[in-house]
Amino acid sequence: MLRNLTSVLLLLACSVAAETDIHGFGSVRAGKMLPKGDNPKLVDMYASDGLIWRDETLFALQTTTDLQESLRVTIQLMAKGSDDFSAKMSLAFLSYQLNPDMQLNFGRIANPLFAQSDFQYVRYAHDYARLPKAVYWNFDFETIEGLSFEHKATVSDFAVKYRLITGDFSGKTFKSVRPEGVPIKLHNIFNGYLELSRDYWTLFGGAMQADGDGSAIDEQLIFPVVLPALAASGASPAEKQQLLDTLSMSKRARYYYFGGRLQFGDWKIEGEKTNYGILDSADPRNTAHYIAVSRRFDPFILTYHHEWSMQDINDLGFMKDISHPVLRQIGTQVYQRLATPNRFSMDVLTLRYDLQPGVSFKIDYMQGRDRQPRVDEFRGFSFGVDFVF
Repeated sequence: MLRNLTSVLLLLACSVAAETDIHGFGSVRAGKMLPKGDNPKLVDMYASDGLIWRDETLFALQTTTDLQESLRVTIQLMAKGSDDFSAKMSLAFLSYQLNPDMQLNFGRIANPLFAQSDFQYVRYAHDYARLPKAVYWNFDFETIEGLSFEHKATVSDFAVKYRLITGDFSGKTFKSVRPEGVPIKLHNIFNGYLELSRDYWTLFGGAMQADGDGSAIDEQLIFPVVLPALAASGASPAEKQQLLDTLSMSKRARYYYFGGRLQFGDWKIEGEKTNYGILDSADPRNTAHYIAVSRRFDPFILTYHHEWSMQDINDLGFMKDISHPVLRQIGTQVYQRLATPNRFSMDVLTLRYDLQPGVSFKIDYMQGRDRQPRVDEFRGFSFGVDFVF
């Protein structure tokens, strides 16, 4: 039913005589990877040869219509070059302003997975060419169908902000393994975020968990590898089924992150660390972090950041109940196969110049190392314009 909400919102926006604000954002960016070996093929980041204009170019349009004094509807369309500029309804929700500091949203809403996810595609709002890729991987469940509650307050001398989200998701994931993605469903999503700030510092943290239906992942990524090997394993039917159940992705997913920010004068320092994955399954736990230092030299802003992403392919604790040696070997191979594409570190230097209010030019240089054996070291660069209107 929630999937039909988009049509209802469009009808409301068109039929109610009310004030409508129209604004948008976008990026036009080109870049190129210069790998020592194979291209690391980071998601939406110059995986083809030559100078690429599509991967990070995007355009978005958002309308907000007041239906009543405290009730409004927001609709956002986004077209990404990486998706052949196919315009999609990324957001479509009703908002009810309970009071100036409390808001309730219902519909297709944002499901921020990390501290700056709200600005991941509004690149004008931050000083990076892109938010650090190790943490801000592109997940389809960045938007879900559900309900969110936001509240901000001042307690003593502290500014406090928190957000609670619940809902469901049906879409695709594992695009780092298969570019077209693999279907997955997430039920009973619960996402919480807390931010505490005072003077020049901010601390933040958040977590999300959901009950996953990963049957398509099992059928497309795991079973085609496991079933032929099981046939020749010599294990009993019960032992074979136990391995399949152990590797299955139809289990609980859990994310958490935390970090902080210091801003004083022309300097800014910030960092964030995250850990996520599907518990007790063939999905290796992902650990990632970044640390960044920025300095304003009017009219320029120079930012250096280091980012790091790792999956522990030797953490086989989820197979503690698998005693058959051949089955353990099969499970290990599947686990390590799914881990391969997401283990890298990168240093990035970004220069920002604001051409005019609402328009910035950025150029960056990156160098890193990918742990895929045929990739090793890589370098790259990008340049482009970010804008809001």
